[in-house]
Amino acid sequence: MKKFKRLGTLFLCATLILSLAACGKSGSETTSGSETTNSTASSVSDDTYDEHLTLSWLQAGIKSGADYSAEFEYRNNKNFVIMKPAIIRPELELKHEIKEVPARNVIYLRLFGDYKLNDYCSAWMRLCQFIQEEKLPMGEVMPYCIYHDDPKVTPAEKLRTDVCMVLPSFATAKGDIGFKQLAAGRYAIFLYKGPYEHLQAVYDTIYGKYIPEMECSLRDESSAERYLNNPADTAPEELLTEIYIPVE
Repeated sequence: MKKFKRLGTLFLCATLILSLAACGKSGSETTSGSETTNSTASSVSDDTYDEHLTLSWLQAGIKSGADYSAEFEYRNNKNFVIMKPAIIRPELELKHEIKEVPARNVIYLRLFGDYKLNDYCSAWMRLCQFIQEEKLPMGEVMPYCIYHDDPKVTPAEKLRTDVCMVLPSFATAKGDIGFKQLAAGRYAIFLYKGPYEHLQAVYDTIYGKYIPEMECSLRDESSAERYLNNPADTAPEELLTEIYIPVE
């Protein structure tokens, strides 16, 4: 399958990251904060994250063609021309909750181009290299990927992705590595279980079904994803993706 085509290269990347992680300091921050509960909401526990920290980032580099993310302006302005039809699946059940997520410090590398063709592995290696060069405490061994644009309305070559590492401290931007603090805010967090190739339908269903039912208004922030298990040893139907949608 295409999503496993570069698996050998990715395992070499994983080996490097394991070595770097062993040299880093412990105590990276978690991205979840105090919780505003939704009566139907549930979330994967922190124990689940811990089981997969080492290699779970791999999946960010081997996605196979899903349409991710939402562009706030598009979702709130129906005058935009939709380049691809929405695929809403009313039967799709997603665990979801509303959470207040605290501010997070991140270093990041921005990628431009088709989401399914980005070299996430090299980006993650570069972040780890930066940690070593600057003698920074090691962050989460799991990327937090921010998708700024909606492929339905943005040409593939202009799509922007930030591959981020959450750090326990501040850092100074240098060269191709940026630093920013993600502001604290309220998020609708969805847990999707299944193949990455269905993520387009997942996002369309979130915006077309779940957000209206939850009576949420969107904030002018980009959506993001965290990847909770490793596709190298997990069946596609068992893959877990956590999707963060900023809401008022």
